Amino acid sequence: MLASEHDVEALTSSAAVAQAWRDPSRQARLARALSGFSEQPLDAACARRCGLLLARAGSSDIVDAAVALAASHGDTVLTSDPSDIQRLLDVAGTAAQVRAV
Repeated sequence: MLASEHDVEALTSSAAVAQAWRDPSRQARLARALSGFSEQPLDAACARRCGLLLARAGSSDIVDAAVALAASHGDTVLTSDPSDIQRLLDVAGTAAQVRAV
């Protein structure tokens, strides 16, 4: 994986994995890609932080909130929904770059 070749940590949320994961027998590329990621669980505390962030941002996408909360200052967030992620990062006060994929 490109991130590991450059000693960069790749992080995702269990919520994002749940949104994309359907049939492991047909998702070999996704499974290989995820093997290079650390996965932040959507536990009770994270779920509540997501809810609070969504309320403050006037948004409703739990997956976007979980990804935004997983990001740290200086990170680059890869997403197909850059405007929603950027709004959540702004509300969370996280200075991360957003890149559409």
